Amino acid sequence: MALKRSIAAALAVSTVWAPASLAREKDPLDVLRACRKIEEPMKRLACYDSALTDAETTQKVNREERVRRQKEEFGLTPLQVENRREQEKEQTEAPTTDTVGNPAQQEDEAAQRQRLSSTIGEILTDAAGHKVFMLTNGQIWRETAGSHYRGILRPGWKVEINKTALGGYKMTIEDRTGYFAVQRMR
Repeated sequence: MALKRSIAAALAVSTVWAPASLAREKDPLDVLRACRKIEEPMKRLACYDSALTDAETTQKVNREERVRRQKEEFGLTPLQVENRREQEKEQTEAPTTDTVGNPAQQEDEAAQRQRLSSTIGEILTDAAGHKVFMLTNGQIWRETAGSHYRGILRPGWKVEINKTALGGYKMTIEDRTGYFAVQRMR
């Protein structure tokens, strides 16, 4: 009986945040109710195992989607994120999703949200004399006030952009000292 409750709880938690399209296809509680009606213990256990496997697969897909979205939205302002999600919603008509992972996964995801690694594709200078970095991942970052970097820059150098404690971003260049205070443009 305790096994049934823990499987049902895990299934319920992992699918509460499942995409609406998946939820419409198969209600996980209906699957569990059907399993409960099976009288033969081995078949009932196999049914519960199958339901849990489906729930874990859904959770993994949702987690991968969330990580992908976090990487794409890194450095955008809340308004830019909102506009981007509205455009995606109009294109796909699928709502955003979220899942609950174990604490280690949540810590790993939180760390990933705080930094981004890429390579400089091109370096431009705007009218105010600030550098504009076009990264190979397609993102564009502009230097803001507060940079502490002296020296030359070259396309092809690896960079890491970290979120600062006050909500800004700083870009460091691999094997170099100093940093650029940056703001994401696109």
